[in-house]
Amino acid sequence: YNARELSSRLPADKQIKNFEALCEKFNGKKYPLWNTELYYLAGPDSKSFNKIKASKPYHLARRILTDLGEGVKQSIDQPLWAVWDSQIHPDQMEYPNLQQVPSDVYVTINTLARYFEGAEPVSKIRWSNNNICYIYKRDNKYLAAYWNYRKTKTNTIKLKTEVKDSFELYDMFGNKLKFNGKSLPIGDAPRYLISKTTGGIDELVSALKSAEIVEMK
Repeated sequence: YNARELSSRLPADKQIKNFEALCEKFNGKKYPLWNTELYYLAGPDSKSFNKIKASKPYHLARRILTDLGEGVKQSIDQPLWAVWDSQIHPDQMEYPNLQQVPSDVYVTINTLARYFEGAEPVSKIRWSNNNICYIYKRDNKYLAAYWNYRKTKTNTIKLKTEVKDSFELYDMFGNKLKFNGKSLPIGDAPRYLISKTTGGIDELVSALKSAEIVEMK
């Protein structure tokens, strides 16, 4: 599919479902979808390959998490040169003979692999028209990823049910964040709620579905 984001003119999740419906209609059964060619992660339609480098790490995280949450079986990653940065020529496409260091994309992918590799989608929650939350299951533990997919003010998600004892909060680079169990900051970059123990799906789904948006003024 070619919808970059959930905020695209034809939203990514809707286009994925359209493909699934077409496959089932004309083939009589569902087929696993593979996203293997969609390198462009954000912004308006463009045929410029350099748009890849212009995108931010959170665009990559949102793409992978959306594909995973919508049941896509294979999601495109970044080309190898986007994973490394040159210490002398940062943000350039490739300088193979110069010393390179892991980029912010590298750290983002590492965190996604550690927490989400092998996970299966469980539930999808939308707060207003701007915020999304996907819930996944991995090794009988539940985890959630959420973010704001439109260019709006940073808000806070207020949970009516406290989950501090059951879940921990991390940013997309894997840094543990302070979490009082009831207040979730939300912005462009995904944040992850990770279960401390096995089970707990009812608690997590109930808390997230009943959550409210507190808008920043």
